[in-house]
Amino acid sequence: MKNLHILNDDIIPTSVDLITQLLTSEEAQKQFFAAIYHKGRVSEAANRQSDLELAGTVVSAIVESELVAFLKRENGKRGARKNYRNGYISRELHVGRERLPVQIPRDRNGVFRPSFVHTYSREFRPSIEDILSFAVAEGYRREELAILLYQAYQDQRSDGLIIAKQMPILFESLEKWLTAPAPGMIRLLVGWEKRVRHCAGIEKRICGVKQLEPDGTLSGICAWACDADSDEDIEAKLIHFVKTKCGVNTVQMLFALNHCDAFEAAAKKAWPQVKFPAV
Repeated sequence: MKNLHILNDDIIPTSVDLITQLLTSEEAQKQFFAAIYHKGRVSEAANRQSDLELAGTVVSAIVESELVAFLKRENGKRGARKNYRNGYISRELHVGRERLPVQIPRDRNGVFRPSFVHTYSREFRPSIEDILSFAVAEGYRREELAILLYQAYQDQRSDGLIIAKQMPILFESLEKWLTAPAPGMIRLLVGWEKRVRHCAGIEKRICGVKQLEPDGTLSGICAWACDADSDEDIEAKLIHFVKTKCGVNTVQMLFALNHCDAFEAAAKKAWPQVKFPAV
């Protein structure tokens, strides 16, 4: 690390030692990319191009080393460059601007079996719809939603820009969705509930309603309430549920999702001022 002065040098050294440091030292990687995007060097076209070319080399080397580790082979140890029995088979991966050659081992019979090399995959971020479904179901605040959207957009949008520009549009859309007529709400809720159920850890939650038995649908709520001993207890349990765990919009949406006389009676007693949609 003492020989790595990429923040101060006018020209970043393109050496094997530098690449080795970048592959083995997290601090060296931070210094390297900080130098590439340093404000004082952005306007230097020649150095900028040189830096980007070196960045491509480093990134390709990092990917290659990651593949080497994934294939459980030591760095630098490769099989023959041609295909032969009990050796390796040559393949090329398309990485960014270039092709990356890799050597994949063959079995003892000289037959390539893909099962020897497991599927190489990275963790993909969920879609914006998945994030919003999860956030609404978990009761996130506006600032927290903005952070989730920022994580989804990554460096393309800042959290401040999302709060200033995109969050009003989002909440306007949510407000229209929450106050939509019953037929449209049913179609939206069915698709939205299916999407929410794909999110980890919230299979039993919908629209901010948590810890329901057996699920967060209206029929599930009523089944949970009907475990009581008498009709009066069922009604009391439903009214308590509506008052403590549901907002007006939540009650309207649950009501629109699946009609149930018991829930209708309890909801109207808990919220007499609300006009529930006809189903």
